[in-house]
Amino acid sequence: SCLVGSEMCIRDRSIRALVSGKTQQGRMDELVTLLEELFPSTRTFEGCISIALLIDEDQPDHWTLLEEWESKDHHERYFAWRTESGTLEHFMELMDGELTKQYLKNAGI
Repeated sequence: SCLVGSEMCIRDRSIRALVSGKTQQGRMDELVTLLEELFPSTRTFEGCISIALLIDEDQPDHWTLLEEWESKDHHERYFAWRTESGTLEHFMELMDGELTKQYLKNAGI
């Protein structure tokens, strides 16, 4: 059960955003460096609970951002901010193809 105002209550209603892509061959180190610079402001953006970069062990150019947000709306505002600021354009210069984005909610089991 959820106690009103508790951290667990917020986490039960939170969403997970999975953003995945593939860097151009040999550019993963540049992506890691860029994200090391960006994550502090991401983590303090309203609604961000957590964010982590996961790199595929078998395909080291493939990666996923595992993000937890208070709501999908919070993530969409964050993504819009990154787009408007030009950060996403710089990020995409390292990519081989488009990004995929999924929003997942806790099924409660």
